[in-house]
Amino acid sequence: VRRTIRHMCRQDILFFINLFVWQFDPTQKGDGRVGPFISWPFQDRAMLDRPDKEHPDRKGLIWCYEHDCSVAVEKSREMGWTWLVLILEVWMCTFHPHVQWNNISKSADAVDSKTKNSLFTKIKYINEHLPHWLRGPVTETKFYIEYGRTSSEVAGESSTARATVG
Repeated sequence: VRRTIRHMCRQDILFFINLFVWQFDPTQKGDGRVGPFISWPFQDRAMLDRPDKEHPDRKGLIWCYEHDCSVAVEKSREMGWTWLVLILEVWMCTFHPHVQWNNISKSADAVDSKTKNSLFTKIKYINEHLPHWLRGPVTETKFYIEYGRTSSEVAGESSTARATVG
């Protein structure tokens, strides 16, 4: 059963999201702050859209990743864009080998700190709520998360003139 569920998650990111991903929502009160990430139809489209003859501009996050395209989106509170991108990173690292992501934000604390607002805290939150048999071993250090089963990784750094220069 676990092998089948892992296969289904690898094949269908929306299955993975709607069955296993949990989020922390600071706009809610009390116990309502913690709960499953149940995607809205516009988030499903943002993740899965592919261009066609009628809609050549429809390019979802996965399509853009597969075709090395940059993504620019209008963003506002409660649309879940940050969460969607981070969920895509976790999904790719959990189920696909040798994936590398790099997260950049305005400051080191915005990338990785103990607050629930940092990018890495959100990734760690998603990982903490996945069953170990689904996620596999994950090693977390400051500005770096490694997924042992897939040899995939997420790195992070603050925005500087030398960001992502290796």
